[in-house]
Amino acid sequence: MHSLLLYILESGICLMVFFLLYQVFLKKETYYRLNRAYLLFALSFSLLAPLLNISIAAGTSSQLMAYRIEPVIVNSLSTVNPALSGWDSWQYFTLVYWMVVAILFIRLLFNLSRILKIYRMGNVLFEKSFRLILHPLNYPPFSFFWNIFISRKHYSGSQMEEIIEHEKAHVRQLHSFDILLAELLIIFQWFNPLAWIYKITVTENHEFLADEAVLHRGYSSDAYQLRIIAQLFGIRSMPATHNFNQSIIQKRLKMMEKPKSSSISKLKLLLVLPAALALFYVFACTSTESDLSTRDVPDTEEESLVYLKPDVAAEPAGGVMEFRRFIAKNVIYPDEAKKNGVQGKVYIQFVIDEKGKVIANVENNGKIPPPPPAEGEKAAPPPEVTKAEGIVVVGYRPVDGDESADYTEEQKQLLIDEAIRVIQMPYEWTPAMKDWKPVKTQWTIPIQFLLQ
Repeated sequence: MHSLLLYILESGICLMVFFLLYQVFLKKETYYRLNRAYLLFALSFSLLAPLLNISIAAGTSSQLMAYRIEPVIVNSLSTVNPALSGWDSWQYFTLVYWMVVAILFIRLLFNLSRILKIYRMGNVLFEKSFRLILHPLNYPPFSFFWNIFISRKHYSGSQMEEIIEHEKAHVRQLHSFDILLAELLIIFQWFNPLAWIYKITVTENHEFLADEAVLHRGYSSDAYQLRIIAQLFGIRSMPATHNFNQSIIQKRLKMMEKPKSSSISKLKLLLVLPAALALFYVFACTSTESDLSTRDVPDTEEESLVYLKPDVAAEPAGGVMEFRRFIAKNVIYPDEAKKNGVQGKVYIQFVIDEKGKVIANVENNGKIPPPPPAEGEKAAPPPEVTKAEGIVVVGYRPVDGDESADYTEEQKQLLIDEAIRVIQMPYEWTPAMKDWKPVKTQWTIPIQFLLQ
């Protein structure tokens, strides 16, 4: 599975698990600061944990990924497999995904530019811990980091003390940082409804925190609630900020009247520990064979090591489909093989070095080794590392329906030699990474020669 798709799925699953825990156990509690810490942790964990890759010992073995790669099919009538023409579905998905990411990022920059524009057209009143900006537009009071924006119309027309205190709470507690983090989540998880709901949830919690701060300052609850309701009429909203006017007014009024949660309710936050550990184990840790390690390889030969399970896999320029197209385009079906009706599937294994180049020397003299595992059959457990090799013929298998064909070794060698020739052709790769350093790694791909 492509690394981008894998990251998106893992990040979405993390977000879903934490959000469900919040909805079931924490949403109705009045420990708003702890809830904020939980929401921030869950959001950061969902974005970062799938990016980590920590090796742990495990007793299970894994089948060589190379044997699960679909073969490149080269037929005798055309050097290009029709199935490889045009874009595949993954390339279309990638294009659409990044287009929407770009649009949403531009949208965020546009909203930030609107805030800057209001800042420039307003009068700035400097305070010790925040700036108060009076502007001529009909927006509700809102804050962005250390700036509080209030319309001149509303500032001069009514008492704003409670409202300013509300926005000062947003400033003191750096709620704008949470909002920007939630915006980034939406940008990269735009297709996930939970990402949009998560931002609303974070914003709701901010409003509860700010309301709590105002009441702790000794302001009248009744007068403050009336002030909130009065702000509902005839004022537009500003995205990517904290608006005093929110669509959650009813929830805020209800939470202000709600009795404080008991101290034992705080224990619910302990639920985050098993959830985080389980998700971290599943998505951030990769298993390795406990009995197969680098201890058998001398340190002096480290430069010749080929990592079969790097932290980041090597990837051909343009993606796997483009590499398969390159092979199909450049393979020339041997004339003698066509003349004698020779066809089959050749498994070619090769090493990509730290610079993204294929090591072109041919091991085993390119001769036919034992056949690879049958389809669906498990391969032998791969070690963590091996010695550096070049291009190796892993095996040869007849095509489906042609198992009874009795080809000579020389006839099979015609297909093997052509497969090796194409793999030796120059092609750019993004090298594999291990411990944040480029390393050698190994790939295996089947090339199927098919007569038509």
